[in-house]
Amino acid sequence: DEGGSRKKDQLPRYLSLADELERAQKLLPIVFGHNDLLPANILDDGQRLWLIDFEYAGFNTAMFDLAGVASNAGMSDDESFAFMTAYFMKEP
Repeated sequence: DEGGSRKKDQLPRYLSLADELERAQKLLPIVFGHNDLLPANILDDGQRLWLIDFEYAGFNTAMFDLAGVASNAGMSDDESFAFMTAYFMKEP
């Protein structure tokens, strides 16, 4: 396979990076999440918001859904920061 051995050579670097990211991440509680928060999966009936399409729902940290919303909604860095600040009720 084209480039397969080069990818294998990168494995130690990726494992080291994964360890570094694990150490940098704050421990967060595991919650039941939607795990597919696309704008199309949020319906607004004029009075409330409804989440639909729970086929990917499961246990995760809330950060997965928060990151998904920010990314899928095309939020800028400033918008993402304001979104996270609203969620945590303080600056992240």
